[in-house]
Amino acid sequence: MKPRESLHAFKTGQPIPFRYVSDQDQKPQSGCTYTMDSFAEYEPKGTGIVVTPDEKGKLNYNFQATFSTPGPHVVHMYRYKACNGAAPERIGVHCQVVRTK
Repeated sequence: MKPRESLHAFKTGQPIPFRYVSDQDQKPQSGCTYTMDSFAEYEPKGTGIVVTPDEKGKLNYNFQATFSTPGPHVVHMYRYKACNGAAPERIGVHCQVVRTK
């Protein structure tokens, strides 16, 4: 898939990819590190995940979630930035609802 493209039909048990696709905060700043927390159905999938630039130099925020029951499901991504040794600062919270069949 390319940025801004979406799949609309998912099967129960299928790994579903999620990623941040906005252009805002995509280029890393010098002296800063980036992390993210991800949640599926309000349960942590990963916390403090280090986010690194891809081959084009954009920060690659992404994760997968799998759901074992059909119906609507929600995921969340929290993005953080820490510069020059400072504590991480939250720079975004994003949510998505998907439906599995």
